[in-house]
Amino acid sequence: MERVAITLTGDGASDSGLVAIVESLPFAEGDTLRHALYEALKAQLQRRATNHGYFDARFDTAQIRVDRPRHTAEIVVHFDTGTRYRFGPITVEQDVLDPRYVDGYVTARQGDPFDAALLRKAQVDLTTGPWFGRADIKLDLQAVDERREVPVRFELTPTRPQRYEVAAGYGTDTGFRGSVGAKFRRLNRYAHNAEGKLRVSQIEIGVGARYNIPRPFPSTSVYSLFGSYEDVSPSWSSTRLGRLGASWSHLRGPFRETVSLAGEQSSYETAADTGTATLIGPEISWSWVEANDRIVATRGHRLNVTLDGALDGVLSTASFLSVQLDAKAIRPVTGRMRAIARARVGYVFTEDIRDLPPTRRWVTGGDQTVRGYSFESLGPALPGETEEGDPLLIGGKAVLVGSLEADYEVIPRWRVAAFGDAGNALADFSDVTLELGVGAGIRWVSPIGMIRLDGAFAVSEPGNPFKVHLVIGPDL
Repeated sequence: MERVAITLTGDGASDSGLVAIVESLPFAEGDTLRHALYEALKAQLQRRATNHGYFDARFDTAQIRVDRPRHTAEIVVHFDTGTRYRFGPITVEQDVLDPRYVDGYVTARQGDPFDAALLRKAQVDLTTGPWFGRADIKLDLQAVDERREVPVRFELTPTRPQRYEVAAGYGTDTGFRGSVGAKFRRLNRYAHNAEGKLRVSQIEIGVGARYNIPRPFPSTSVYSLFGSYEDVSPSWSSTRLGRLGASWSHLRGPFRETVSLAGEQSSYETAADTGTATLIGPEISWSWVEANDRIVATRGHRLNVTLDGALDGVLSTASFLSVQLDAKAIRPVTGRMRAIARARVGYVFTEDIRDLPPTRRWVTGGDQTVRGYSFESLGPALPGETEEGDPLLIGGKAVLVGSLEADYEVIPRWRVAAFGDAGNALADFSDVTLELGVGAGIRWVSPIGMIRLDGAFAVSEPGNPFKVHLVIGPDL
């Protein structure tokens, strides 16, 4: 190409987005003429102009001039954007919620320069919550006045007031499991909603309910009342636990911060002790999950930090402060390979860990912690063993777990993996002994989610026994 001349006129001549397109052309003088790149440039200019409200934009000149005898060509484009339109009256049509809980999602204001990105963001935000399934955007270009203001109308389609869910699965930690749940998305015009779920597995029966009271947007606060009952029976313990509480949840930067006050009553039994406990106290947690795909992420992370405790004599039978951090990160190594790292660190500050129910003590081992070992089979134990030959676990104050894994996509939807896990539940951090597990596995991205089949050797055990692990669920 002998000459490339791209000219912008009109209000958009100084539009940063249009200027950036012209300054980063996919071709230059001296390049071989490629008609597809020329057409792509015109489409990009037109698309950007429309998204920024230059509805009268047109190409005064758009030519490829070819000089066949000289084997040269030139591209000449003159793009006149015309006047930039502005937002006119903006209305949100729906009749199921108080407008205060809906209108705030639309941040565009009448008289502002038109920007389709603001409308698309409102569209996504309105349909992310449980109340609306669709948000259609209508621009009334026929009603534009001399001020170039475009009326905008959002037409919202409510979701069904109730949603019922039935799920089933299997994991080597829990055995077969299933759940039945119900969500009541709109209990009144103030966006109150509720949910309940019954969970059953080979080691647990649990039922829980939650009533949520959100604040009007743009506030991210949600107030909740919750209650649950669980009967949890892994191989080393049995606990019956009832819990009631209230919480306040809101966004703090990238984190979802939740502050709770809850009370629990439990009775429990292990191979080494039995007892009851009443614990009432505060809890605060922070969670942050970010991923390009929650099911099969190639880049993402999850971070959860939790602090909770109780004080003996203040409606509680024991004093403790528990601190826990869980983290997982996924990063691409090559186009088909991922590196996955996860860690768990926790400690319970208390005088005697056996004053707390097993659900408050640390044990580890299994699919999600140290593979190669049975579920909740690692931790402090008393001398001797049970009739089945298992250790007399009592649980510990501390836990330390880490894992490194790499997986590779062999063919679409199928991956192979190799990993190493290390960790243990400890009486205290003053005496750290980690158990090691190494192995390999297969991953299948199925219609119901990622299915992981792993085989791992318990390197720290005599004879390096081998164990198979099966897990179904998302990466993060």
